[in-house]
Amino acid sequence: MAHHDDNALRLRFNGGRFNDGSIPLSVLPSFDRLGSLIADLAWEEYSRETGKTKRSKAFNDALDLRLADIESGSAVATIRTSSPNPTMSGFGLFDEFRECGVRRIHEAVSAAWHHQNASTIIEPRLLGKFNNILPNLRIDESVEFPSATGPDAEYAVMTYKSRERIIKAARTKTVVKKDSVYAFVPEINKRTCSFELQTVDGSFKQRVDYQEPHFNTLRGAWDSYRRDLAAGNPVLVVGEFEVSQLGTVRNVKSIEDIEPLDPLDVRARLQFLSSLKSGWFNGEGTQFPRKFLHELADRFDRWYPTELQKPAIFPHADGTIGCEWSLPKGECILTVDPSTDTADWIDFSLRDESDEKERVLDLGSDADWKWLSERVAARKAEITR
Repeated sequence: MAHHDDNALRLRFNGGRFNDGSIPLSVLPSFDRLGSLIADLAWEEYSRETGKTKRSKAFNDALDLRLADIESGSAVATIRTSSPNPTMSGFGLFDEFRECGVRRIHEAVSAAWHHQNASTIIEPRLLGKFNNILPNLRIDESVEFPSATGPDAEYAVMTYKSRERIIKAARTKTVVKKDSVYAFVPEINKRTCSFELQTVDGSFKQRVDYQEPHFNTLRGAWDSYRRDLAAGNPVLVVGEFEVSQLGTVRNVKSIEDIEPLDPLDVRARLQFLSSLKSGWFNGEGTQFPRKFLHELADRFDRWYPTELQKPAIFPHADGTIGCEWSLPKGECILTVDPSTDTADWIDFSLRDESDEKERVLDLGSDADWKWLSERVAARKAEITR
């Protein structure tokens, strides 16, 4: 008896062993592996949206994939994706994140079918899971993957050959994609219309050509770099880049635009901190964890209002990170400790020694970021009093 559950995922199996409307038992383990990939992609999106970095068992339990039916008269596997598990309620709109995973798998399968690189849809690390999904698919068989749950989904076909293209894409060391890169300009040559692009994190350097309208922006960035590297103003370079599986730039393919950046741009400053090696301060100074710096930048983007003044960000030799807001009538200081994911906060008035606030903040808490933003706004308001 076929189910028409709107929360069901329907995979259509065609040809070869599936012509009699049945699905061999040897295929069943692939459903579990497909569910694992959907969960990984759902977590990736959930983590990006919320800033959460630790994946709990409850999150995995919330995605309870179960084979519900083989639809009558055809080899269509109906997989129920909704679950009565109460832990699901702890993840808000979990269905949206699950649907994102389903959609990206559909897009990757479609890309491979059209001889395009599936690793531009799903990063190679996760795309490699297709090694264990339908490994025994035969040359005369195909599987259709839906774009969404429910009966009205569009389908993308995976054949023996297109599956091979997916596996090959998973082994790709680099991917070309449109992106934006924070970069310093250590050198510029007006005669050859070229400049040296150096990523702010120090991981890549290349001489590239520029268009005349970008000269003034590049010249300003070059001047600031010559004066003081640590305080130099980077630029945002938009274009096509060849990047590694870890997201590191390996080659500049083309440039569409070059934009000046605010000297206090948070992400640019934190990327610069990631370029510092152990001993950066006269033989002392701890190297900062890149993953933490990336997460901290994401949290500023997510939880710190864009209309508020940005802090000046600088490294401390003991491994902490200083963020300071200097206002005409007050100061706000945040000292971030990457080892504990917490920060010491203090703000005070320059006119009244008794007027100060102190607090230890949980950097993974949106409520603490809201409190921080309110304190900056309150000190800023003192300007007009």
